[in-house]
Amino acid sequence: MSGKRYDKKFKKDAVKQVTERGYSVAEEAQRLGITTHNLYAWMKKYGKPNPREACKPDAEAEIAKLKSELNRATMERDILKRPPTLPMTTSKVCLHLQRSPGISDSDHVQGPQAASQWFLCLAA
Repeated sequence: MSGKRYDKKFKKDAVKQVTERGYSVAEEAQRLGITTHNLYAWMKKYGKPNPREACKPDAEAEIAKLKSELNRATMERDILKRPPTLPMTTSKVCLHLQRSPGISDSDHVQGPQAASQWFLCLAA
């Protein structure tokens, strides 16, 4: 049992009746003697694309691009949030006693007063 075969022009004209002239799908399908299922399938195939669906691939590409940019920005932010790490180097720390001119070893005073005479030398 084979169904009727309709040519492309017939299908396009049926779709035009619905899309351009404003007839309902059920009304047009009944008038032409076809099923609504066929008419919907023809509309999908031969009808003008819905403006929302026409831009869908562009929107999906834009969404994918924005997601990748967000992922990169999130990674950069997370890197900047980490505490800085200093490179592991061996440093030499030297303490030197700075004597003011005019003070001899015998005049040297021990204690908190002498602490101002010490300075720290950091050498890499």
